[in-house]
Amino acid sequence: RGDVASLKVEDATQSLAVVESLLENQPGPARDIVQLNAGAALYACGLADSLAEGVKKAGEVIASGAARRKLNELVAVSNARVGCLCCKHDVPVVGPRVCPLCRHVFQGNGWDGIDAHWRAHHENFMSYEDFWNSLCKEHGGARRL
Repeated sequence: RGDVASLKVEDATQSLAVVESLLENQPGPARDIVQLNAGAALYACGLADSLAEGVKKAGEVIASGAARRKLNELVAVSNARVGCLCCKHDVPVVGPRVCPLCRHVFQGNGWDGIDAHWRAHHENFMSYEDFWNSLCKEHGGARRL
């Protein structure tokens, strides 16, 4: 058992240090808590036959470096940007894009299927340029869920 006070952090830098230590598989209360919670989640969703097995699997994922790799993937996706097709401003890729006219949710990188969607649903009453302008956050569109 560790001291709960050792989990207290004062700022984002300290918080990052705690996360880094547990992802480096350094023993301590932070890793123990994450391992227990992840193990419970594995058990609850049927990926482990018991809580003990879930906790063991979670520990293996942390120790193998897979947890760090997954976090790195999440960071890469959350920092990804793509040029807007109407104004070329860089806009975040994270999260689905939603058509501001009919609330259709675009899949993939957020832009997939927009041309076909416009042709099928909006071409008869809105120009292609106006449709793109309605999607671009620089023009007031591109709402997210």
